[in-house]
Amino acid sequence: MPRNGSGTYTPPSNSVSPAVFDTVISPEDFNEVLTDVAEALTGSIAADGQTAPTQNLPMSGYRHVGVDNGVLVTDYAALGQAQGMGYSYGGVTSGTSAAIIINLTPAPALLTPGMRISALMTTSNATSATINLNATGPIGIKEANGFTDLPSGTLVSGNIAEFIYDGASWRYQGDGTAGASIGLILALGGD
Repeated sequence: MPRNGSGTYTPPSNSVSPAVFDTVISPEDFNEVLTDVAEALTGSIAADGQTAPTQNLPMSGYRHVGVDNGVLVTDYAALGQAQGMGYSYGGVTSGTSAAIIINLTPAPALLTPGMRISALMTTSNATSATINLNATGPIGIKEANGFTDLPSGTLVSGNIAEFIYDGASWRYQGDGTAGASIGLILALGGD
């Protein structure tokens, strides 16, 4: 093994000094060193992405720097992307008042209960409106209590609306207006 558990490379033990000035190098020692170096390099991560880690890589208190925004669900998110909620803000909606379309970047691999999204509404909603998130299929919008269909006109064009997926529907959480906040508090049993 050319590296110890800390990653330090040590040449083969029988070739302490494979090259001495004005002395012929032993072919066995030279070949052993080349084989050992090749094994060490094969176990390294190539800077150009040719190799992938085969185990978890402890960072020892260091961090990845210069990270770009993630674009796939398997990518790292840059801190700025996380702070800006870039993974849950769908931008401007499209579709109709009955069939609202929201697209996140990156697209989620699947819908999971507790998933939170928000989007800038371009239309008010109709009764029994649905949200189709990244073409996962239309899912009904309910009030925060999860039982009542969202009344027509609750979503207002020009406001940013927030929703949480409960596994069966999108629960409307409000849009920052006083009426929506009061409705949310009452739905959750507050004063």
